[in-house]
Amino acid sequence: MATGHGLESINHVRALMQRVLIVHVVLGAVLLVQGSIARLMGGERYATYHEVRQVLAALSDVLPADLRADGSVRAAAAWNRWVVEHDREIRSRLADSAA
Repeated sequence: MATGHGLESINHVRALMQRVLIVHVVLGAVLLVQGSIARLMGGERYATYHEVRQVLAALSDVLPADLRADGSVRAAAAWNRWVVEHDREIRSRLADSAA
């Protein structure tokens, strides 16, 4: 039988895992929407840091290490690198699965 402390620890881990999942879903949705808009407009366009900064701030305790940065200039640079890299990775996986 789990003790009260052990149950609290399990619940904390569950809550953290749920927040990590939410981060990935939200950021994935941002990329998907941006990609759809870009296709409609005839080119690629990524969400800017300014457009996603509130989402990133709300989820700051569970962000991937690549997105953690001090100051808005560094955070914007980290976002730009992250979004381009993940776009490239996703497109590569899609191309591999289509082949």
